[in-house]
Amino acid sequence: MIDDKVFFLPGDVVTIKHNIDNRPTMVVKGKDTKMIKPSDLEDRKGFLNGIKCYWFTTTGQYQENVFNTKDLIFVIDK
Repeated sequence: MIDDKVFFLPGDVVTIKHNIDNRPTMVVKGKDTKMIKPSDLEDRKGFLNGIKCYWFTTTGQYQENVFNTKDLIFVIDK
């Protein structure tokens, strides 16, 4: 089985892959991680929470949100 993983880097142009009204064209800002320390004996581990993206609305307002990697697709392929 071939594992095709998609990696998003800061500056990539993406959009939501679902067909919804007014889906924005966004720019990847970076990854959002959370730190979990299960016990005092184990080291902290960083887990991916999602991909942080930003975009501007039609009125020029800056918007930012974290999306699941499965919900994003590239607008401009590399």
